[in-house]
Formats: sequence, C-alpha cells, structure tokens
Amino acid sequence: MSTIIVPAVNSIAIDNRRAVQFMAAFFVALLRQVRIAIHTVGDFMEHRFAEFAGAPYESPTGRQQWEDLWETEAEP
Repeated sequence: MSTIIVPAVNSIAIDNRRAVQFMAAFFVALLRQVRIAIHTVGDFMEHRFAEFAGAPYESPTGRQQWEDLWETEAEP
C-alpha cells in the first residue's frame, strides 16, 4: 500500500470574519464619536461667538423648543 501526499492549495485557512466585524464596528463607533465631537465644537464656537458679539445665545435644542412653542401658540 502506498500513500500519496499531495500538498493542498491554500492549506492554511484563516477565519478572519471576526476581525473584519470588529474593525467595522470599531470604525462605526469612531465615526459616531467624531460626529459628536464636531457637533460639540460647533456649539462651543457658536456660544463663544455670541459672547464676543454681546448677543444672547440659545443652544440649538433650546431654540427648537422655542420654535415649537411659537408654532403652537401661533395656530388658531
């Protein structure tokens, strides 16, 4: 009886799906944090500019609440 040994093509198979999923989740979380940071810096700059200009500053959420209140009071 003779044994034939044939080298397999790509004999070492690496399952890198977990690493790819981790990297995708990491980049999604990183991009979300970058968006939050950009938004925070923009709000900070608006606030500082309003102080510099001597104008009253309202945060975007406060402004939205006032606009909603204005619209509900304006309706007959």
